Amino acid sequence: MWNRCLELHRQGRQQGRWLDEGELKALTKGGQFALHAASVQAVVELFVECLERTRAMRRAGRCVFRTDSTTHSGRIRPLITDEIDHRLRG
Repeated sequence: MWNRCLELHRQGRQQGRWLDEGELKALTKGGQFALHAASVQAVVELFVECLERTRAMRRAGRCVFRTDSTTHSGRIRPLITDEIDHRLRG
């Protein structure tokens, strides 16, 4: 489910669009997943929240992306400093 949201987001970005929450919900409804509809909507809402939070952090210069070298998987993940982590956790 999360990967489908990511795939749809990437496709939208390649077309020069930023899909909003409503568009993602519309594209993921219809029994495509073995999940309850409310669960699908919750995943989409969380995905959009993560996008917005990451976007805001990048604009503020507080989030740097790098290759995850600890697992050698080549995945990209956000690198959050201890100071930022402390602020986020309160």
